[in-house]
This record gives sequence, structure tokens and C-alpha cells, in this order.
Amino acid sequence: MADVVETKYGEIRSRSGAQLRFTVNDAEAIYDKWKAHGGSLGDDFHVLLVDPTLRQVEEAIRRMSNRIADCHADAALDLCFAGHGLAGSGDLVLKGGKLSPTRLLDLQMPGRGRPIGARRIGVFLDSCYSGAFLVRLAVEAMERLDEFRLDEGLASCLPNERCFEFPILEHGVFTYTHLNPGNANVNSDSFNRAILENDEKEIAKGVQGLVGMMSNASAFLTEGRQFAMSLTKHVIDVAGGFARVELDKGDDVSHVCGLLTQFRRGNAHGLAGGAGETGREQNG
Repeated sequence: MADVVETKYGEIRSRSGAQLRFTVNDAEAIYDKWKAHGGSLGDDFHVLLVDPTLRQVEEAIRRMSNRIADCHADAALDLCFAGHGLAGSGDLVLKGGKLSPTRLLDLQMPGRGRPIGARRIGVFLDSCYSGAFLVRLAVEAMERLDEFRLDEGLASCLPNERCFEFPILEHGVFTYTHLNPGNANVNSDSFNRAILENDEKEIAKGVQGLVGMMSNASAFLTEGRQFAMSLTKHVIDVAGGFARVELDKGDDVSHVCGLLTQFRRGNAHGLAGGAGETGREQNG
């Protein structure tokens, strides 16, 4: 059974090893967002899979890769995943198997005599240990720079962290904070009263306003148990300025992961606008 943690913003629930409740909400929300910003791409360039098998995911990646090669050579193949990730590797857990970064790249390789140039790719991952998947993908894409260009990647947590769901918000913490940047116009008195009265609608509105004020919204809401990461043009950042690594060819995955997580060995004072001394390493 997954851990349930009480925070002052409500109960959060670890996604590690649990029957997930809100991953469908996450996938549908990202799907709608990406589809709305798809530009001239038709509907057949967007695929939503709910609780898929490994085979279904692999077939979708192959099919989309071929469609891009046929019609839109400069389009990127973006993968969103909300679900379980494996400890250590961050591999994406699906019915019938797991998807690794190497496999994600290999599935996009064209047939003989059909060069695609440097395929642009991106990932959005709301799964435990997703930082490990992102680092491994970035390092391998760097080694295969003539074939792939990882322009952007978003991971819900550090390589050695689990991620959480927020029942009040009916989303994973990372997906929610990504889609709801919030605003600074939050009345602290009414927000605190909503918490005391368990007014979930008002709590959700207050949280939405709060997260827009935080340097690392995921860390703020989980009180330091989950730190989001991002990659842009071979630079990986832990949101909030906690760590930054510029990748180069030949980088070792373990070394990069160590650089991104070493700040957790001490105290992250003033974390994300006031969560306090929550920078200690978490178990699991």
C-alpha cells in the first residue's frame, strides 16, 4: 500500500506501488492541452492511451514516428506518461512490460534507406523516479545527437524520489501545478478557514493561487518530498534553482543524477517559499 502523507494543504498519496486514481485525469488534461496547441497538425497526430499495454504504446510510437517522417519532418514526437516508474531506472511501467529510454529512441528509428535527420523529441513524465528516466534519455540522446535532439523534458521528481497524487485536486501534484500556474491573489484568512472546514472547492482554489508564487510548486505542496525537474537544450534544472547540470557527450548517468540530488543531503532552507527544513533525503 502506498504511503499517505498529511500536509497542511491536504492529504497526498504516493504513486509508488499503488492502484493509481488520477493518472487518467492527468493524461486527458495534457492531451487536451497539447491538442489545443498542435498548430496545423491533424487529430491523427495526437493519441490518447488509457491504461495501455506495452505493445499498444510501442505501436503508437512507431506509427507516430512514421507519420512525422512522411508528412512533418520537423515535428517533434512528444511522450506524456502518468503512472508508475521503476526505482533506480525510472522505466515506465505498463501492462506486459516496461519502456526504457533506449527503447523509446529505438522505436523511432526508420527503415533502411529512409533517413529522418535528427528527430526532435520531448517528454512529460508524472511518475515515480521520473528524473532517472529523463537523465538517461538525455544522456543517450546526446550520444546519438545525429539521430535525436531532446529539446525539452519535464519530470515530476528527482531520480531517487517518488511522486504524489493530491485527492483534493484529482491530479498528480506535478501535472496540476504545471497546468495551473496560479496567481498571487490569495486571501490567507479564507484559505486557512477552508482548510479547517475541509471545504475542498475553496482549498483547491487557494492552492491554485499559491502554486504560482512558488519557485518549486511541487516541492511546496508536498513539503519537500517531490522536486520537479526540467531539461532545455541539454541543460537539466531542478526547479527553484536547487541544482543545474549542463550535459556533454560522455557524461555518466550516475554522476549526473548525483549532481542533481546532492542538495538533498543537507537542509533546503526556505524551500519553495516557506516549507522549511524539508531538504533531507526521503526513504523509498
